[in-house]
Amino acid sequence: MCNVTLGQLSSCRMWVRNVIDHQGIEFIYNLYAPTVLKIETLRLEKRLDDELYYLRDAPQQYSAFPQDMEMEILPEGVPVPVNDIVVPLNPQPWGRNVCCSSSSSSILL
Repeated sequence: MCNVTLGQLSSCRMWVRNVIDHQGIEFIYNLYAPTVLKIETLRLEKRLDDELYYLRDAPQQYSAFPQDMEMEILPEGVPVPVNDIVVPLNPQPWGRNVCCSSSSSSILL
C-alpha cells in the first residue's frame, strides 16, 4: 500500500507498506530522490480516508498484498474505483492519533 503526500517538490513523499512474513514493513521515499529510479502503479484506488496510518493498528490482511501481484490497468476514461471497506482496528493501545488528515492520495503499489 502506498500513501503519497503532495506538497512542495522537495517534500513530496511516498509511504510504502506491506506485510512480509507476518511483519508489517514500511518505507518512506522522497519522490524526487536520486535513489528512486522508477515507480510502477500496480492498482490505483481511492480510500475513504486520506491518511492510512490506521492500517498500522488494523489486522494485517488489510495492508498486505502478494509480492507477485500483477498490474491492473483501468480502461481510459473509467473513474478510479473507491475502496469502501471499513477496516476494523485491533484493541487499544493504538500507535498514532489518526484524527487529523491532510491532502493526500492513496494508491496501491
